[in-house]
Formats: sequence, C-alpha cells, structure tokens
Amino acid sequence: MENISILRSLISHEMRQQWKSKFLQTVFIFAIFIIYSSLLLSALTYETEGRLLMDFGLGFIEIIAVASVVFGISSAILKDIETKTIYLILSRPVSRWVYLTGKYIGIVSSVIVSMLLMAGILCGLLLIKKVPIDSTFAQILIASALKITIVGALTLLVSLISTSVLSCVVIVGIFYTLGHFMAEIQFISGKINIFASILTKPIQYIIPNMVIFNLNDILNADKSLFAGWFNLMGYTLVYSAMCVVFAIVLFRKKEF
Repeated sequence: MENISILRSLISHEMRQQWKSKFLQTVFIFAIFIIYSSLLLSALTYETEGRLLMDFGLGFIEIIAVASVVFGISSAILKDIETKTIYLILSRPVSRWVYLTGKYIGIVSSVIVSMLLMAGILCGLLLIKKVPIDSTFAQILIASALKITIVGALTLLVSLISTSVLSCVVIVGIFYTLGHFMAEIQFISGKINIFASILTKPIQYIIPNMVIFNLNDILNADKSLFAGWFNLMGYTLVYSAMCVVFAIVLFRKKEF
C-alpha cells in the first residue's frame, strides 16, 4: 500500500511538472496552427476544407504528442541525474520500479490530457465551420493515444540504454517510423532466404507495429468492432508492459 501511495504521488507530481514546463505551450501552439490551417483551407470547397482540416488536425495532434512524450521521458531521468534529484528520491523509501513507473505514467497521462485539449480545440473549430463530426473522430484519437502509450514505454527503455537525450530521440524516432512500414518489413522478410528471415524475425517483435492502428484495419468488415479494439488494447498493454519491465531491470543494475 505504501508503494501505491508513493506511486500516486509521483504520478501527480510528474503531471504538474510537465504542465508547468511545456504542455500548455504545446496546446497554445496547436491552437495557432489549426486556426492558421483553417484560414489557408478556406479557399477550398466546403467538403474538401472540412475533410482536410480534420485530417490535418488529428495528424498534427499525434505528431505533437509523439514529440512531447519522447522528449519528456527521455529527458526526465537524465535531468534528475544531472540535478542530483534522483539521489534524494532513491535515498527515501522509494522503490526503483515505483520511480520509473511514476515517471512513465505521469508523462504519458499529461500528453494524453493535452491531446484531449487539442482535440477539443479542433472540435470547436469544426463546429464553427459546421463540419459534421462522427464517431470516427474519437476512434482515431483513441488509436493515437494507444500509440503514445507504446512510444512512451519504448522511450523509457531506450533512455536507459542510450547516452544522451538526442540519441534516445533519434532511436525512438527510427523505431516509430519503421513501425508504420511493418507490413512492408514482413513482406520482405517472407521473400528472403530462410536463414535471413530467421535473423530478421526478432526485429518484427522489437519494432512496434504501428500499422495495426490504422483505422481501416480496426473497422475491417471481416471482424467485429469489439474484437478489433480488444486486439489493439491487448497489443498496447503487452508491448508497453514488456518495455517497462525491461526498463526496470536495467534501472536496478545502475548505481546511484
């Protein structure tokens, strides 16, 4: 119970710190961008403007969220080490797994809250433009939030392996990009010789499969909507949990 209480306190503290530092600025920047985009698209036809505005808005929300969670988590632990804060925290009765999990959940939660605020701004603009909003909007947003959960866990793990924030950001960025080409990677793996295919097989499990978060796959007619989302959430939970567990194992081996 003590660890749970400390974990809640760390999550709450991390969320406050993130909001004080950068996330309100992120939401403000998004508001300016989406209003500017609306002005640029106003010359288009009504239907085209509405579709592009929604696509641009949701795409930009995900890009900002990915950048925020990667930079936030990759710099969080290094910042504590540089400022000697980590020595103070771990000298108290705070387990290392509690510290890492609190950082992860706190930052990811902050990013998801900022995503909701940006989505609210986008919805408001779409309503002003009288663009119809259906359930697809919410489903795309949920899929993006699941991506953020995975990217955050991967960043946590990579941040304990890499030597700097820049190297961590670059590595996670490469993994995130390759994840959107997982279908092509699997196709190429199946075409090469058996030995090479065996060697490349583990890569397909290490790189997060972002292709499955494509809304067309989720809403595919050959499976139920519930089954599609159940598979996505299951994949998110398993991948994120594995990354966090490996990160905790690595963190326990570090000397502070």
